[in-house]
Amino acid sequence: SLMEGQEVEFYVVNEQGGGGRGSKKGSGGGKSLSARKIKLLPEGTVKFEHELAQGVTGYVLECPVEAPSADSFFGGPSKKSGGGGSCNTAAAAVVMGKICLDTPIIDTDGNEVTEVVLHPDMYPCGTFTLSRTSGEVGIWIRPGDTLLFDVIQIIADGTYRAMPTKHSQCLSLRSEELTTDDMSSNKALIRLVKPSLCGRTEGVIRSIRDNYGFIHSAERNVDVYFPLFEVMPNEIHSDLINNNPDVYNGTDPVQNKSGRIHVEVGMEVSFDLSLQILTNAGGGGRGGGGGRSRQNNFGAAQEKEGLRGRRVQILPKGSVQEKFLIASQVKATVTKVDPKQPFIGMMELEEPLTIQSANLRHPLVKKLLDAISAGNYGDEITFHDVLGEIDSQLVVSMVKSRDDLDWLYVPVSGDNAEHPHNRKLR
Repeated sequence: SLMEGQEVEFYVVNEQGGGGRGSKKGSGGGKSLSARKIKLLPEGTVKFEHELAQGVTGYVLECPVEAPSADSFFGGPSKKSGGGGSCNTAAAAVVMGKICLDTPIIDTDGNEVTEVVLHPDMYPCGTFTLSRTSGEVGIWIRPGDTLLFDVIQIIADGTYRAMPTKHSQCLSLRSEELTTDDMSSNKALIRLVKPSLCGRTEGVIRSIRDNYGFIHSAERNVDVYFPLFEVMPNEIHSDLINNNPDVYNGTDPVQNKSGRIHVEVGMEVSFDLSLQILTNAGGGGRGGGGGRSRQNNFGAAQEKEGLRGRRVQILPKGSVQEKFLIASQVKATVTKVDPKQPFIGMMELEEPLTIQSANLRHPLVKKLLDAISAGNYGDEITFHDVLGEIDSQLVVSMVKSRDDLDWLYVPVSGDNAEHPHNRKLR
């Protein structure tokens, strides 16, 4: 007798008005498909996909978005919703993400494959809730992130898909003696191995209050707030540590307490910088960055710029540089001394110094621009989050200083693309 899960081969018969299970009720002579002459096959005979590659890497072009549930349409808890956006239609379809392979692969017909799709069910570490009072959820990946995965080709439609892999390291870091047995205990996952440098910056945690932390930026004198749930989960930290020896150098700064990553004052971190805006006459709450924001007036409304950290990654001690050496053994002559303050004065250098201050003060922006010039992100890349005016102008000025790159503002909402709170950088 037949059992669920058995593999079989059979003939397909197109029946006229048979009223079988494949026909619609009340169709009155409609067509239905039936299986005939069913024959059992050995286990493993039937294939729905071809495996093309294991443990390959690629960068995210577009994030996938899962269709919202009916609950989210009526304001209740939602299922996964890509990019942390709220769900606004119950009838929305699943949107597949796209990944560009770092190295093309060849399929079973000899065709070159450069791009694969990513299903919403394959998010690294799933989703997380952005707010206790809404159904908004966030995901841990962004366009430009590098992922580690296997690739299959679906036989039915020929599409290429990213799938969970048991490989835990990129090909360049894997031992040549690695065997299948060595990976047998690994959990199959799509792994985030390198966050995009777009909007990425660094700092040191200066305080923690309730469920929020505050990071002092290494690049300028400003504090950035972050909810503790925005700290990357342990699984992602493990993959980042395994695949970035130049950053972690064999150290593991992540501590777990009661199943959660321990966060404390003094920790060095990297994070995505995001501009949050509050528009009210009162002083804003923590949702807009608390009282740590400077006020700017645009029209009658008073807006507060709150800088928020997202996807917070814990770094080893000594990773973040708040000071840097410009030159050593410099000779100068003291020209002025402040009599009211000891050891304060002015000096004139014997030889002038040429300092590329922006490149030194903003190393991640320089690294990003170098990567774009090298083609690591394709022809263009768009910042995922809106940047504040100061951060936006910084990137623009550094792009302008190079001959091989150009930039433009992308309107986010509304009609005025030139408003500093209404544009993203590409």
